[in-house]
Parts: sequence; C-alpha cells; structure tokens
Amino acid sequence: AEHGASLSRQFKTKNIEVNDVGVYDVQASYAAAATSPNARLRTITTLIFPAGSKVGTKTLTFKRKEDFTISLDYRTPVASGFLTRMLEAEIVGVSEAIANLTERGAVDPIVKATLTLSESGFVSVSDAIAFGEIKDHRKLKGFFAGSTSAENTPPRETAETSETASGSSTGSSSSAGPESTTTEKQEKEEKKKAQPVENTISLTVDVKFTAIPPMTVEEKQEARKRKRLKARREEARNTFESYLHRLRDLLDESRETPFKKCSQVSEREAIAAKLDESFQWLFERGDLAETSQFLDKRIALETLEKPIVHRYKEIEAFPEALNNSQK
Repeated sequence: AEHGASLSRQFKTKNIEVNDVGVYDVQASYAAAATSPNARLRTITTLIFPAGSKVGTKTLTFKRKEDFTISLDYRTPVASGFLTRMLEAEIVGVSEAIANLTERGAVDPIVKATLTLSESGFVSVSDAIAFGEIKDHRKLKGFFAGSTSAENTPPRETAETSETASGSSTGSSSSAGPESTTTEKQEKEEKKKAQPVENTISLTVDVKFTAIPPMTVEEKQEARKRKRLKARREEARNTFESYLHRLRDLLDESRETPFKKCSQVSEREAIAAKLDESFQWLFERGDLAETSQFLDKRIALETLEKPIVHRYKEIEAFPEALNNSQK
C-alpha cells in the first residue's frame, strides 16, 4: 500500500525514521589529576549520555600522565536492588605513551577515550589512545633562515686564470660523480625527514564489570547452539504429536476409511496399543524428552503403519497398471 501511494500523485508520503535511544542518564566519573603530592583526591563526574541520547559514540579527553580509571554509572537507580555502576575501565600504558610522544616532539599530549552506547542501552569504553600534536620544526627553520639554494650563492673566483679549456673540462667531469652521489644522499635524507611522524599510540583498556557482564563470543555461540537445539526439539515434538492425532483419526471405528479396508484387525490393534502408549509417554515425559526420543517413537509407529500404506498404494495403482498391460 505504501509503495502504491508513493507512485500516485494523489497521496503524499513521508519517510519515518526510527532510532534507538538510551532510556536512562549515564555518567562517567574519574579521579582528578593530582597537582601536588599533598593534594586532596577529587572526583570529577560528567553526564555523557543523557536520557534520550541516540545510539553512538562520544570521546572524552584527559590531560593525564599516569594510568587512571573511568567508572560508568547510571545517574539514578534504575530499579530497586539494581546496581547503578555498570563497569570500571582502567586505561593502562599512559606514562609510556606520553613519554614516547614527547620524544617525537609532541606538544602537550593528551589521552582520548571513546565511549559507545549500544542498541541494548549498554555503555562501554571501546577505545583509548594517547594523542599529541607534533609540530614540524623544519618549516620554521626554512621560514626564518631564508633561502639556501645555490642560486643565491655568489660564484667563487678561481686563483688560476691561466688554466686551459681542456683542463677545466676535465676537472668538471671528474668532480661530477661525487657531487651527484652527495645530492642523492641529501634527497634520501630529506624524504626520510618529510615522512609524517606517528602522533597516536593505542592504549590498553582493562574492563572490570561490577554488575552482570556482557556475554563473551563463546557464550554467544553456545547460546545460539542451545537455541537451535531447542527449536529442533520443539519441531520434533510438534511433528510427533501431529502424527499421533493423524493415526488416531485413521483408526476411528465410527467411519469407513481406506486405511481400514487395507488393514487387518490385528494390525489395527497393534497400532492402537502402540498409539495409546505413545500418548501416555508424551503426556508424562514429553516436556523432558530429547529430539532423538521423539524420532524413535515415531519410527516405531511408522514401522507398523508402512505395510498398510504400501498395500493401499498397490490397490490404488492396480487399475492403471491393468489398463497399461492391456494396451
């Protein structure tokens, strides 16, 4: 209907966008960096995902030189007896990363932590890096030192003005080799210097869950496996139960059926006894039975039914086979 309305000029359609949002306020708290050895410990709390925030990520910036811990909490209790703290994430390797960036020429390196709000409403610290802006000092030197090219250098006068042309040409050709080699080395060194310096170092995030932790990959795989096995078991039970009801209808003595015409009394009695036993088993142990048990019970009944079904098919096919033989 919507597609047809979009094709017609008589209707106006408008796309409706649905986004998952967080239901509760989520805040991050961490200890402030100590300015002096005797400074009093101070905790900073920041609201990162207010209620109604869309699913996504946010980045927090810290000016730290040592490892520290970020705690993620619900701002208010979600339910009675439910913990407000979700997790504690320790950012490890900060001092080494800051030292490496400082050696590379970084100015005032910082730590960035990425927080992610998932579709299930769970918040996690997905990534942490040390970052520092590295300034290129070569540009500053070139700007203040001026041009150093050979064009601005005046030619040096030679003391031997009586040198012959052949001698000067020989000298220039003999010195061409070392000059070209030196130029190539300088170009290679300049290319190495021109390569950008890495200004980001990844940090380790050690997460400690104070409430129920999320499922691991192995746990998710095991849960999917249990779900598949449960679905197969339910399917086997439903199929077996439907088969029992179908057999009971075939054995109904109140009406004449082809099944009764093609079977003997002893065969129907054997099937009826097995059928009652199967119904009793399904009622008593069906909820705890495994998939293989449902299959075994059905095979036992099909073994009694198949000769009758085969006999019925032969009777059905006999007229056609007789006509074909007379042609």
